[in-house]
Amino acid sequence: MNKEEAIEFLHHVKAAQSALEQAANYLLNLEPTAAHQALRRQITEVIGLTITEVEFPVIHQYPELNPYR
Repeated sequence: MNKEEAIEFLHHVKAAQSALEQAANYLLNLEPTAAHQALRRQITEVIGLTITEVEFPVIHQYPELNPYR
């Protein structure tokens, strides 16, 4: 993947993470149940995986795209 593709890819990853965060926040507004808490934990794990397994390899290839600096 070239740098332009990496920029677009990371943009889509961030959009997906944002959607997952919105879903997790929505669950906070519902009645707290074991199922809601479990789903929220799973969403949080998926967000973490997208950072370590999807974003970081691209950032390793293009360090200047690192949003965490």
